[in-house]
Amino acid sequence: MTDKQILITKTRAGGNRMVRADTKDGLGNGTWINCNQLTNTLIDQVREIGHEHLAIADSLEQNLEEGADW
Repeated sequence: MTDKQILITKTRAGGNRMVRADTKDGLGNGTWINCNQLTNTLIDQVREIGHEHLAIADSLEQNLEEGADW
């Protein structure tokens, strides 16, 4: 569980519902999540996205440590 405060900042209706969630002290771009229903499946999908982003961050960090300058 994270200690960051999460804000649900926007919702849209029309075909699909879009929920924007961001951390209170986030970068401001937020993350759009396509959700028709709030379910455990949706929560699992969001967790998987989080794991993917952490893996990307780890890979970028490794590149930086190896001297990448791009």
